[in-house]
Amino acid sequence: MKIQVYSVYDSVAELYSQPFYSHSNLTAQRLLQNAVNAEGHNYNANPEDYTLFNLGEFDDNTGVSTSKITKVLDLITLKKSDQPLPQQVDNSLDQIQITKQAN
Repeated sequence: MKIQVYSVYDSVAELYSQPFYSHSNLTAQRLLQNAVNAEGHNYNANPEDYTLFNLGEFDDNTGVSTSKITKVLDLITLKKSDQPLPQQVDNSLDQIQITKQAN
Protein backbone atom coordinates (compact mmCIF):
# COMPACT_ATOMS: atom_id res chain seq x y z
CA MET A 1 0.00 0.00 0.00
CA LYS A 2 1.20 3.52 -0.74
CA ILE A 3 1.27 5.95 2.17
CA GLN A 4 1.99 9.67 2.03
CA VAL A 5 5.09 11.24 3.62
CA TYR A 6 4.84 14.67 5.29
CA SER A 7 7.02 17.23 7.01
CA VAL A 8 6.37 20.60 8.63
CA TYR A 9 8.62 23.45 7.57
CA ASP A 10 9.62 25.99 10.25
CA SER A 11 10.21 29.33 8.52
CA VAL A 12 12.03 30.81 11.53
CA ALA A 13 14.48 27.91 12.01
CA GLU A 14 14.52 27.36 8.21
CA LEU A 15 14.29 23.59 8.50
CA TYR A 16 11.89 20.70 8.02
CA SER A 17 10.67 18.46 10.84
CA GLN A 18 11.33 14.75 10.84
CA PRO A 19 9.02 13.14 8.28
CA PHE A 20 5.82 11.45 9.35
CA TYR A 21 3.39 9.20 7.51
CA SER A 22 -0.31 9.61 6.94
CA HIS A 23 -2.87 8.15 4.52
CA SER A 24 -3.87 11.45 2.92
CA ASN A 25 -3.61 15.22 3.10
CA LEU A 26 -6.83 15.28 5.13
CA THR A 27 -5.59 12.85 7.79
CA ALA A 28 -2.29 14.76 8.06
CA GLN A 29 -4.25 18.00 8.35
CA ARG A 30 -6.43 16.57 11.14
CA LEU A 31 -3.34 15.46 13.07
CA LEU A 32 -1.78 18.91 12.81
CA GLN A 33 -5.04 20.71 13.56
CA ASN A 34 -5.05 18.98 16.94
CA ALA A 35 -1.47 20.15 17.59
CA VAL A 36 -2.14 23.72 16.41
CA ASN A 37 -5.06 23.95 18.83
CA ALA A 38 -3.33 22.20 21.76
CA GLU A 39 -2.24 24.71 24.36
CA GLY A 40 1.49 24.47 25.03
CA HIS A 41 2.41 22.96 21.65
CA ASN A 42 4.91 24.92 19.52
CA TYR A 43 2.47 24.83 16.61
CA ASN A 44 -0.12 26.47 18.89
CA ALA A 45 2.23 29.21 20.09
CA ASN A 46 3.41 30.27 16.61
CA PRO A 47 1.25 28.65 13.92
CA GLU A 48 2.17 31.39 11.43
CA ASP A 49 5.75 30.02 11.35
CA TYR A 50 4.84 26.54 10.08
CA THR A 51 3.83 25.04 6.73
CA LEU A 52 2.81 21.44 5.99
CA PHE A 53 4.47 19.80 2.98
CA ASN A 54 3.78 16.48 1.28
CA LEU A 55 7.20 15.01 0.50
CA GLY A 56 5.96 12.14 -1.66
CA GLU A 57 4.91 8.58 -0.96
CA PHE A 58 6.24 5.30 0.36
CA ASP A 59 5.08 1.93 -0.96
CA ASP A 60 5.29 -0.59 1.89
CA ASN A 61 4.89 -3.50 -0.56
CA THR A 62 7.98 -2.63 -2.57
CA GLY A 63 9.98 -0.41 -0.18
CA VAL A 64 10.17 2.26 -2.87
CA SER A 65 9.88 5.93 -1.99
CA THR A 66 9.02 8.60 -4.53
CA SER A 67 9.74 12.24 -3.86
CA LYS A 68 7.72 15.23 -4.97
CA ILE A 69 7.61 18.13 -2.52
CA THR A 70 4.25 19.91 -2.54
CA LYS A 71 2.91 22.56 -0.18
CA VAL A 72 -0.30 21.40 1.49
CA LEU A 73 -1.20 24.34 3.75
CA ASP A 74 -0.03 26.94 6.26
CA LEU A 75 -0.71 25.77 9.79
CA ILE A 76 -2.20 29.15 10.75
CA THR A 77 -5.25 28.16 8.66
CA LEU A 78 -5.93 25.33 11.15
CA LYS A 79 -6.12 27.61 14.19
CA LYS A 80 -9.61 27.64 15.68
CA SER A 81 -10.97 31.06 16.50
CA ASP A 82 -11.81 31.88 20.11
CA GLN A 83 -14.13 34.64 18.98
CA PRO A 84 -17.91 34.30 19.36
CA LEU A 85 -20.14 33.84 16.34
CA PRO A 86 -20.83 37.01 14.35
CA GLN A 87 -23.86 39.04 15.45
CA GLN A 88 -25.68 38.38 12.15
CA VAL A 89 -25.72 34.64 12.92
CA ASP A 90 -27.24 35.34 16.33
CA ASN A 91 -29.90 37.54 14.69
CA SER A 92 -30.86 34.81 12.25
CA LEU A 93 -31.26 32.36 15.13
CA ASP A 94 -33.51 34.87 16.92
CA GLN A 95 -35.59 35.19 13.74
CA ILE A 96 -36.00 31.40 13.57
CA GLN A 97 -37.19 31.33 17.19
CA ILE A 98 -39.65 34.18 16.58
CA THR A 99 -41.02 32.38 13.51
CA LYS A 100 -41.53 29.15 15.49
CA GLN A 101 -43.33 31.01 18.26
CA ALA A 102 -45.67 32.68 15.74
CA ASN A 103 -46.70 29.33 14.29
